[in-house]
Formats: sequence, structure tokens, C-alpha cells
Amino acid sequence: MSIRSILATTAVLSSALLGARADPVPNTPDTGITGKTCTITWAEDTTGNWGETAIELMTGDNQAMVHLTTVTTLDSSKTSTYSWTCPEVTINSAIYFYQFSAAGQSLTWTTRFALAGADGSTVTEPNATQPDGSAIPWGTGALSDPSTAVAAPSWLSSTSSNSTTSASAGSSAASTSGSAATEAASSTSAPVSSAAASTPAASSASSTSSGLVKVSSSSTSASSAASSAASTPGSAASNQSSNTSDAVSLRIPAVMLSLVVGVFAYAL
Repeated sequence: MSIRSILATTAVLSSALLGARADPVPNTPDTGITGKTCTITWAEDTTGNWGETAIELMTGDNQAMVHLTTVTTLDSSKTSTYSWTCPEVTINSAIYFYQFSAAGQSLTWTTRFALAGADGSTVTEPNATQPDGSAIPWGTGALSDPSTAVAAPSWLSSTSSNSTTSASAGSSAASTSGSAATEAASSTSAPVSSAAASTPAASSASSTSSGLVKVSSSSTSASSAASSAASTPGSAASNQSSNTSDAVSLRIPAVMLSLVVGVFAYAL
């Protein structure tokens, strides 16, 4: 095979890398107001690998995520937006985030965002730092009416870590703040510790302030502690650009390689 052929083949392969990783890329949600429309947007999965995708409303810290309800299940390769009615929650603060999941695919999250009261009011996050010391505010809330909760998708149900436990969560709203043991699974400040009895999503990952996060999962173990996660849900104050940094970083090297190889191939 000639050098020209080798370089041309390499150029084709490197170009193919541009679409090799195209998971849905969630955007940072705006503050939601109870009873109003909450809109979720994302960059579509261009590969079609995700197909049926579940979007869950989550809360809790980065190591003990708590499932509140499944918002919807849809084909994330065919649409890039979904709207629903913002739920009433026990604490109106920037302590909520969405989790995207599909059978056999990695988990992806948005940054934390606020669910405000009907009057638009919010309070400061109960915790300024994560249990591991990361400067990412958080708390653990719950649905005001746990009976409206929708269970986690079937591909996550094989592990108890992502099961719906909002009903029991609502009974612990008066938890006392300051307990280190409770802090790992729920916020213990008076306004938000309404999910202390919830089973955490337990998606083990190293904490960063990134808005877009991924953690390896399989169809039978969506939240493995041995996953290769690079980051976790950050603060809702994170810049919008952080949501697309993963996707961009995966494509820039491939683009540069393609251009360089193309120049050499043309020169030959």
C-alpha cells in the first residue's frame, strides 16, 4: 500500500471519529417555577445508539444521588427538547438536576438548577461543599407529593441504588442538620432534608465543577462504583459552555488529525 493510500485511509478514519462519540449533551436548565413549564434541552444523540432515553429528576450530593421521579422516556436521537410542569418540592433551591440514561450507555447529567416556589422564591443551598470537600453547593429535596413519583427506568431497576423512594423521603423533612452520616445521603438542614430515608443513586464519581457529567454503566448496573466517571453534577451557576466541553474535547483532536493527514496526502 502506498504512503498516499495509507494517509488517505487515516484521514477517513480520523474523520469518522468526529461522530464516534455523540451522547446527548444536556444544557443547563433555567430556574423552574412551581406549576409553570420546565423545559429540558440537549444536543441530540446523532449516532442513534441511545434510542430510548429516560430523563429523571434528581437531587442529593455527587456521591449519593437521589431519584425523585422519571420525567419522561423518549428517543433522544429524534428530538432535543422536552417540556413538563415544574413540580412542587419541599425545598425551593438550586439542588436539583436531570439525569439522562439509556440501556447500556453512560449516564449524563445537567448542572444543578433551582425549582422555585409559585411566587418565584428560592433559598440558598443548605450545603456549600460536597462531602468530599468540593466547593459545589447541594442539598437533598423531595417531591411535596411523593405519590406522583414515577419509578426509575427498567434498565436501572436491577440495582437498588436508583430505585424510587420519594414516599419515604417525604417523611423525614424535619431531619436535624449537622449529622455527618446523614449528610452523605441527604441534606440535613431543616428546609431540605426531606429525603434522608431515600436510597441514593450512588453513582460513584470524582467531583468537579463540570456541568456535563458521565459515568460508565451497563444495562444491569447503572451506577457502578468502579465506573470511569470524570466529573459529577456541578452547581447550576456553572457556565453554559461547560455542558459541551466533553463533546468538543472529543472532536478537536480528530479534526486536527484529519486536517494534518489531509495536507500530507495532498502534498504527496
